[in-house]
Amino acid sequence: KKYAFVVFLFVKPTFRKKGIAQQLYQTLEAHCQKVGIDTLMSLVLTTNEPMINWKQKNGWMKGKAFTTSHKLIAWDIS
Repeated sequence: KKYAFVVFLFVKPTFRKKGIAQQLYQTLEAHCQKVGIDTLMSLVLTTNEPMINWKQKNGWMKGKAFTTSHKLIAWDIS
């Protein structure tokens, strides 16, 4: 298997609901298929319901194989 990982995709709010994300993902998928990549992966915040719903509507499967971790290394002490 060959993977590609989508790190960020952001469409400014004034340009949303115009099919821009759809076109970007379709172009990405076509390119990946062309170069032999068979799996796309990405991270979505669990609070980003619109993107979670959009991905499921467009054939993305909710992942089960990974978990995320984070560590707070700076904080406001003022």
